[in-house]
Amino acid sequence: MSVSKDRKLNLAVLGLSLTHPYAFAPYLEERGHKITHVWDTDKDKAAEFAKEHNSEAMETPEGAVGKVDAVINSSIISDHPRLATPYLKAGIAVFADKFLSPKLSETEEMVAVAKESGAVLMAASAIRFLPEFLELARIARTGEKGKPLAAFGNVHHSLSGYLQGLGMWQDNVEQCGGSLMNMGIHAMDPLLDAFGPDVVAVACTKSKRVYPQAQSEDQSAILMKYPDGLIAGINVICGVSGGKYTLDLVTTETEIHAAPGPEPKNLYGPMLDAFVEGVYSGEWPIPAEQLIASVRVLQAARTAAETGCWVTL
Repeated sequence: MSVSKDRKLNLAVLGLSLTHPYAFAPYLEERGHKITHVWDTDKDKAAEFAKEHNSEAMETPEGAVGKVDAVINSSIISDHPRLATPYLKAGIAVFADKFLSPKLSETEEMVAVAKESGAVLMAASAIRFLPEFLELARIARTGEKGKPLAAFGNVHHSLSGYLQGLGMWQDNVEQCGGSLMNMGIHAMDPLLDAFGPDVVAVACTKSKRVYPQAQSEDQSAILMKYPDGLIAGINVICGVSGGKYTLDLVTTETEIHAAPGPEPKNLYGPMLDAFVEGVYSGEWPIPAEQLIASVRVLQAARTAAETGCWVTL
């Protein structure tokens, strides 16, 4: 379904488990859109957010069905299917933060529901939409600087904030896939944009090098093989003090290094712009096959790490 560009969007925010909605909302409002509804398990937090944005704090998460044009789902990731599905069934566009679910079966079901109703569905890392990464992906797809041979993404992010308190879910395998998935998505998304979803085999190793008390892991390395022999890799390093995201492409002719400069003022802007455009056009900003592949490959990586064997997809 699409929405006429003659009017601005009304949106609901489902979940305040991430800090992202606190940046998303002002960006969207500056462009004339309105956050009309918000829900969170913490009613006080939802009420405070609602007051700041002149919104309605809902008693139940499905309270905005039929009242909004689109939904921003920034809950605990394992709650995405439960919270988003009523809106998808109603044909309402949904943006799910990072990825759809830690479980492949739930991811595939969300995609199927959205396709059946005609709802636009998007899940992404904002890193995918930064101009440096978009340009590298374009070069890889076009082959204008040689045949791609290999690509490697690096994700540096501190796990320290997720070892206690409300943020612990971001280190929990059931709730977010652990750091391998929760942080690995920041490199997986740009790699899928560059090379597509057809990964045929995955290997992975993981460890706890800095935080032995972590629920999941603070370090992991993933290798992915494509049908044409291209090798792509992801290093997830969560024992560092700050965040950094890079992507390197090796071709038959050159090497290309993509890294954003100082954090842009609107880090999330290009991603949100893509979602808004999708709501208006009725077109999915990211192909369904890539939404599914991001979970399939990262889930396979965890299996590979636990078994010590390559996983064939």
